Amino acid sequence: MARRLAAAASVLSLVGALALPVPSSFAEPSQIMLGPGSALALVATPPAPGRQVNAELCTLTAIGHDNTGRLVGITAGHCSVTGKIVYPENVSELGPVGRIVKVEHDMSLPMTGDTAHPWVEDLDFAVIEFDPDKVVPSAKIRAKGHEADVTDASGRPQVGDKVCKAGRTTGLSCGTVTSAQGAEHAASLCADEGDSGAPVFKDGRIVGLVTVVMKDPQSNDCATERGTNIDAVLAAIGSGEPGAGFQAFTG
Repeated sequence: MARRLAAAASVLSLVGALALPVPSSFAEPSQIMLGPGSALALVATPPAPGRQVNAELCTLTAIGHDNTGRLVGITAGHCSVTGKIVYPENVSELGPVGRIVKVEHDMSLPMTGDTAHPWVEDLDFAVIEFDPDKVVPSAKIRAKGHEADVTDASGRPQVGDKVCKAGRTTGLSCGTVTSAQGAEHAASLCADEGDSGAPVFKDGRIVGLVTVVMKDPQSNDCATERGTNIDAVLAAIGSGEPGAGFQAFTG
C-alpha cells in the first residue's frame, strides 16, 4: 500500500503554548534554528487563545537563500496549500516563523494506493518563505541525536546509491535506492507519517525528499520510502518566484 506521509493532528502543545503566558522569570524566545530534518506544524490560521488548532505535521527538507536573498525552505507539497502558516513544532511561543508561498502537488491523487499501482508520478513539494528575524538557518541535517554537515542540495538519486533520511517521526534511517525514474525515486528507508519532506541525502548532499511510504499491510516491517528528486524540485521553481535559484545553507 502506498500512503502519503503528512501527519494530521489537533496540536495541543501548539495551542497550550500560545494560550498560556510565559512565566515572567523566562524571556520569550526571539529566534529558532531550523535545518534539514526540523519538525514543522502547518496551520491555516493562527490559533486563538485557548483553542485547539488542526495542523499538518511534516519535516523540513532544506533551508537556504534564493537568488534575491530571501530565506526559504522546502518541504513536501501535500503537507499544505499556498498561504498556510508555518510554526516550529512544539515551539509555538515564538509565533509563526514562515508561510507557504508555492505548492506543487496533484491534489486529485489519492492519499493511498495499492501494489497494482505503486508508482504515480507527482512532483510533490512546497516552498516556505521564512522570517529572517525569527529563523536562523542550520548547516546540519539533524535527526534525533544524529547529524551530518550539509554540503549541497542538488542531483538525483541513482539505483544502488546508499542514502539516508532524517524525519521528525522515525528519525535517521539509511538504505539503498531501489528505483529511479522521472522526478521520483524509491529507497529501502524506514519512514512513517510526519516524515513527509524529510531530506534524503548522500554524504551530506540533499538529493531528494520523502513523500510516500510503501507499506505491506500483511507485514509489521517498517514501510519503505518513495520521494521526489531535489533537482526536479529546483527546476520547477519559476524565475521570479520565491525559491528560484535556491542555494542550501552550508554555513
